[in-house]
Amino acid sequence: MLDLFVSAAVAAESGGMPQLDPSSFSSQIFWLIVSFTLLYIAMSRSVIPRIRDVLEKRQHQIVDNIDAAEMAKQQAADAQSAYEAELDSAKHKTHDLLHSTQSEMAGMMASELASLNKKLDAQLDKVQTDLAAQRQQTLAEMEPHLQELTGMVVAQISGSKPDSARVAAAVKQRMGA
Repeated sequence: MLDLFVSAAVAAESGGMPQLDPSSFSSQIFWLIVSFTLLYIAMSRSVIPRIRDVLEKRQHQIVDNIDAAEMAKQQAADAQSAYEAELDSAKHKTHDLLHSTQSEMAGMMASELASLNKKLDAQLDKVQTDLAAQRQQTLAEMEPHLQELTGMVVAQISGSKPDSARVAAAVKQRMGA
C-alpha cells in the first residue's frame, strides 16, 4: 500500500503521466510494434490454428450430424412407406379373404338350403300322403256310422225307415265331394 502512495507522489512531481510525454513517443512506438508483432506471431502460430481446428471440427461435426439426420429421416420415410405398403397389402388380403369367405359361406348356405328344401318337400309329400291315407281310413271307418246316423235322422224326420242302399249311396256321394 505504501508503494502505491510513493508512486503517486513520484508521478505528481514529474508533472503527469509518462505515456503522454512526447520525448518518449519513439520508444513507446518501438515497443508497441515489437509487442504486437510478438503477440501476432504467437497468436498466428499457436492460438489461431487451434481455433481454426476447433471450428473445422465443429463444421465437420455439424455436417456429419445433418447428413446423419437426413439419412435417419430418409430411413424413417422408407420405413413408413414400407409400413403403409404392408398395411395396404394386409387390408387387401383381409378384404379378399373376407370376400372369398362370404362367397364360400353363401354357396354353402345355398346348398344347405336346397338340401333342406328337398328334405322338407319330401317330408311334406309324405305327410300329405299319410294325411290323405289317414283321411280315407277315417272316412272309411266313419262310413257305416254315418249311414246309420243318416238313416236314423231321415227316419226321425220322415217317420219311415229309408232304404239302406239309397242312404249308403247318398253318404258315399257326400263323402266323395
